Amino acid sequence: MKLPFTISRKYKTSLTKNEIFKIIGEVKSEKLFQGIRLDKFESVILENSFQLQRESFGLDISLENYPLVTCKIEKENPTVIELLIKPNYLDIAFFMIFVVTFISVAIFSDEITINDVLKKPDLFERVLLSLGGIIPGIWCYIGFIRPIKKTEKWIVEKLFLKEIY
Repeated sequence: MKLPFTISRKYKTSLTKNEIFKIIGEVKSEKLFQGIRLDKFESVILENSFQLQRESFGLDISLENYPLVTCKIEKENPTVIELLIKPNYLDIAFFMIFVVTFISVAIFSDEITINDVLKKPDLFERVLLSLGGIIPGIWCYIGFIRPIKKTEKWIVEKLFLKEIY
């Protein structure tokens, strides 16, 4: 069963296994925005597979947490790679608790207590409650969901991959 947000695809490339391992092994830290942000890469290369983790540090308020990339080389000539990008579901679930709770309370609550007064919430109070779910939802998207596709795009460009359908 494929989990949501997980990318599991097969690609082919003209590179050999050794060339792929050389490219992955030589991925160095990148300074972005004139050194304000530093992207650090850590890779583990095994016999027929590798794992790559990207971490971002800096002052640019980078909220992105990149997922772990696992690649398994299935065969050579042409080289076929099985790419697995799996996010941290615990982080996504943490933010989704706020989204579901605050938005459902804003929509479905008939009466709320404000300053010890039980009353029907007006539009302004419903919007404020909704913001308690919308802001963590945007944070979750920017920090954990969007980096999944960015990681796939980056690895596809780096290894000259073409998807097998």
